[in-house]
Amino acid sequence: MPNPSNPYPNPQLTAAFGPASAGPGGGGRSADGRTPIARAGNGPWWMWVLLIILVAAVVVRQQWPKPTEPDFAARAAAGKIKYPAVSIEYTLPAKMYFGLKGLSPDPNLPRMLQESVDSAAGFADLWPQKPSFLPAVRPKPDAPPPPAHARLYAAILAADTLNPGEAEKRLDRLELQLDPESPLVADVALLRRMYAADAPPAAEIAAAMEPADREAFEQRHGLFARLALSFGDDAAAARRDAASSGLTMLLTIMFFGGAAGLAILAGFAVLIYFVILALQGRLRRRFVPPGRSAGDAGGDAGPGQGVWLEMVSLFVGGFLFIGLAGDLLGAAGVSWAGFLSLGLQWLLVLVIFWPVVRGMSWERWRGEIGWHSGRGVAREVGAGLLVYLACLPIYFFTAFLLVIAMLIWSALSGTEPARPIEDNKVFEIASSGNPVVLILIFMLASVWAPIVEESIFRGALYRRLRLGLPFIGAALISAALFSIMHGYAVVQLVLVGVLGLMFAIIREWRGSIIGAAAVHCVHNTVVFTFAVLLLGQAAS
Repeated sequence: MPNPSNPYPNPQLTAAFGPASAGPGGGGRSADGRTPIARAGNGPWWMWVLLIILVAAVVVRQQWPKPTEPDFAARAAAGKIKYPAVSIEYTLPAKMYFGLKGLSPDPNLPRMLQESVDSAAGFADLWPQKPSFLPAVRPKPDAPPPPAHARLYAAILAADTLNPGEAEKRLDRLELQLDPESPLVADVALLRRMYAADAPPAAEIAAAMEPADREAFEQRHGLFARLALSFGDDAAAARRDAASSGLTMLLTIMFFGGAAGLAILAGFAVLIYFVILALQGRLRRRFVPPGRSAGDAGGDAGPGQGVWLEMVSLFVGGFLFIGLAGDLLGAAGVSWAGFLSLGLQWLLVLVIFWPVVRGMSWERWRGEIGWHSGRGVAREVGAGLLVYLACLPIYFFTAFLLVIAMLIWSALSGTEPARPIEDNKVFEIASSGNPVVLILIFMLASVWAPIVEESIFRGALYRRLRLGLPFIGAALISAALFSIMHGYAVVQLVLVGVLGLMFAIIREWRGSIIGAAAVHCVHNTVVFTFAVLLLGQAAS
């Protein structure tokens, strides 16, 4: 039966690293319980400088402005126009409207959904009724005008959610920014014919169109073209499909929202339980901090603690190289550049074995990086899930505070707050609809990330930081690096940082990283599944 005070049940690991009851200042102890174990070679100072430079390069590469495509009219004229995936901002509320149309008589729902689309299309000033504490929204002086096709979508949806007269207002504004050669000029004229007071049914107008013109219209605007061509006919296939997708999205939100609510309630109970245990002194840290002195008092003669810093630097450098290679190939027009980048990331799994390459024994590698079973794999996984539940209320409360902060910033600056799916790579990938991409990303998120990221950030980096820092310092720094390596927008980075702190708590409490890896897998799987189910319907 495993010794509760020893995270390394293997006798060789115990002899090399000592029991977890060693004091936090002196590191582990040898088998006799008296001699402190310290590893020679904590790594040169310039290794930290190199790591900082590599991380900064990754951040610059992730935030560097991507080349912009030619505008909508130019791409259409060149015959390269496709229904843009970015219109997820418009298709989601549109399908939600048709899904809710037959379920809720609340007249405010259509207005709320239309306001969301108008906000994305730059029509926020058409909704002057704002809460008294929010000033009128002012567009940024240097902000580019909203895409013309976005304004067309807002007009098409307004004909249904509000009335044809409201659609005419948006078409008037759209025409002011159109180039006379833009194909949208003909699209606006077609919509005006459909929305006129004495217009025949839209189906008749659509039937009278040349087949090539109708096909081009649908190719340019996808869902919104089909909605416009079936305006006024609720039995049309396009509207039934939109309603079906909307209902599926609604059920998805209800299911995952209900599950999240139950998890938060359970999390409160677990959090209270942990607080009681902590006050009673019954929570014991099983992580064994490394020794702080030079010299090697025992164990194998492998590399010192600096090898973990080398491992983190190799990972960040490899991650940067793969990203830059993908960027260069993509700029050169290589169609498979994205797939190559996704595939090459699996090579980074090899980096976690760098200490073994440098001469570290397998037993010591497992013990120090945290890939040991602790008090049993099932118990470590269960402990990790309990910490995850306990931290969920904090996670969602942080998200709530971020929303409040965004609203306050919007009130002070007079600019629109960021939309939920804006700058969100997970949502962008989930809405792509490409099954190969979805499978590759799912495997990276649910298998690669728990193994590699936990080995790097909670295994190698956290252990090296604990050489000279207390728990809170090592947890914060490792969580911050874990967060900024993801390249999300600032709001999302904060939430990723909270996850990093959660994983660090598991590592400190259990010593093993098995629980953190399991929680990482569960979290990524749930989030990605939700995004695919919701946004896959929105983009279809």
